[in-house]
Amino acid sequence: MQFYLITLYSLLFFLPQILYADQNHLKKTIFTSWNSKPNFEDHKYQIKSDNSIGINVDYTNKYFDTKFVVKKNKNLIFDDSHITFNYKNVKLGLGKISRNWSFSPRTSLFLSENARPTDSIFLKIRNEKESRNKYLAWMPKSSIEIFNSKVKNTLTPNESILFGTRVIFSPSNSLDLEFIKISQLGEKSYRNTKNFILSPFLNTNEGPNADINSVAGIGLSYSVPENIMPIRSYFQLLGEDEANSLPSCFIYLLGLELTKPNRNAKARLGIEVVDTRTYFSTTGYCGPNSAYNNAFYNYTNYDKVLAAPIDTHGKSIELWGSSPLTKNTKINFSIKNLLINDAEMFGHRLSSSRQQGWSNYIGISWEKNNVSISSKLGYQNISLNNINISDGLNLNIISEIKF
Repeated sequence: MQFYLITLYSLLFFLPQILYADQNHLKKTIFTSWNSKPNFEDHKYQIKSDNSIGINVDYTNKYFDTKFVVKKNKNLIFDDSHITFNYKNVKLGLGKISRNWSFSPRTSLFLSENARPTDSIFLKIRNEKESRNKYLAWMPKSSIEIFNSKVKNTLTPNESILFGTRVIFSPSNSLDLEFIKISQLGEKSYRNTKNFILSPFLNTNEGPNADINSVAGIGLSYSVPENIMPIRSYFQLLGEDEANSLPSCFIYLLGLELTKPNRNAKARLGIEVVDTRTYFSTTGYCGPNSAYNNAFYNYTNYDKVLAAPIDTHGKSIELWGSSPLTKNTKINFSIKNLLINDAEMFGHRLSSSRQQGWSNYIGISWEKNNVSISSKLGYQNISLNNINISDGLNLNIISEIKF
């Protein structure tokens, strides 16, 4: 609640500036969304993915960005509302921030938009230009983001703290590297100041810090020069902190993306594989369903996993694409083969039994002036009983009016 109050007070403080702002910096949107029935693709949290109506107000100037979102479905939801203060290459933010910590345009092994955004405070520093200092000229373009947030769940334990760090280096215009570490602490650990500050560096496998759940990993994105072939490859690797402070028991994500410019916009075609299955190591650690599970805490927010939508011990292979048809119309599609709960764990968050099948959709969107409408027709032939999703057709329609 304190995050909402601080964000609201900040918005009220800057309200006079917003009311008299240059309209180019003030954007207001009313949106509606309708779903015929739940399906796997729209189970991923999106601010406009269920039967709802809402309003989105954005204001930006040199020193701060504010975003106020309120959505009404069964309840009033203020997800994605936040305020960010900017000074040169530094950003300090507070509120509900959506994150996708990955070079993938689809998802992430660490933090994605699968779950509702958490209440958080974050600091981001970017180095976009090469240094003029001869001693620092070797440093590549880079950024570092640090956040602290609280997750909420209905299942015990219902609250914990996330402390995450993501560092990105860009040695060239074609190559990007990322290094990520996220620690999850319960009340005992985050009330211990030393544990809280040192959580990214502690051995969380044993001893007094054994209750801290940590994941770490790396990612890479490489773009072939466009004059040779407009293609980009990327991957991400996540490991549990199970072996002397070093990650082990890995899960992975990898993909290829082809981009082709045309008169109206870019056409994109991609393929992506995500595998969250883990197996017993030689020392007896991990085993099936280790990803996103821990003896002390749930790696979830409002009971939905914070990262890959397939959750623990699953695999997905997706072919996806988007292409403009006209100046105002775009088409997109996804063909995805899913393997859910490969280990047949009854307590799996998505399904109590092993499920394998397809989840596909085709969508079209139209935008002109200040009005946009998009629709998506989907079909899946698997059922996920623990989240009340059945097989069959699904239709989703979203409309937006900007003023």
